[in-house]
Amino acid sequence: MLDIAPAFLLLFRGAFGTGGILLPLNELAVPNRVTGERQVRRTLKAGRLRKLFIAEDADPSLIGTLEEEARRQNIPVERVDSMLRLGRACAITRGASAAGIAG
Repeated sequence: MLDIAPAFLLLFRGAFGTGGILLPLNELAVPNRVTGERQVRRTLKAGRLRKLFIAEDADPSLIGTLEEEARRQNIPVERVDSMLRLGRACAITRGASAAGIAG
């Protein structure tokens, strides 16, 4: 019975401790993904960004201008509830304030 309890706890909590919620961030599982505020900003400035993902708990002074510029260029913006989940969706162990898909 003790061997089953830890497995049940993992199933209940979900992968990576996400609370059992499946993340709709599978779009980021592509080779043309850019991760991090600076890399996203460079890609946006170059006109190659196709979709922007922004973490809700990121510093607004960092990501505010990113979101404004993306909306100005008619690039879809998707908000993610935490930097940690966004980072994990990008296959990194740290949090990410922004990520995107380059075209």
